[in-house]
Amino acid sequence: MRSVLPVIAGLLLGCSGTLPAPAAPRTLTDPTPAVLALADSILGAAGDRDAERFASYFSDQPGFRYLINARQLESREALRTTFAAMLGRQEFFRPTWQSKSVQVLTPATAILTGTFATQARRLNGEDWTANGVVTFVAVKEADGWRVVNWHTSE
Repeated sequence: MRSVLPVIAGLLLGCSGTLPAPAAPRTLTDPTPAVLALADSILGAAGDRDAERFASYFSDQPGFRYLINARQLESREALRTTFAAMLGRQEFFRPTWQSKSVQVLTPATAILTGTFATQARRLNGEDWTANGVVTFVAVKEADGWRVVNWHTSE
């Protein structure tokens, strides 16, 4: 004897005789690769001494914070201006990641922690190096991933 339950269920659901196939489970995109790429792009722009591109990876939303060795900048424009002045005093500037890891908070929010090393030469020929740690919060905005909070200590 054939069961009538599928037919009854189908009629209740507006189908003809069979239940609809279950929907495929929704998968959320892991933001880790995008956040790691953002981190690489930021250091790449700094290494190219391109303050405009460097600043473009940071949010221009209210609440933005950039902290470097106890100095706080509160806008993308302040960041761009400060870095343009600093990078303009360098003959070369090569920051590299020594380590980095991402902690995903939501599909649109993540924290990156990492260590970096910088080799540079000022316009006067003086070589200098710096090693430090970075923590930043990245969010996915309408036009891509942006940093909303950055902290660096050397």
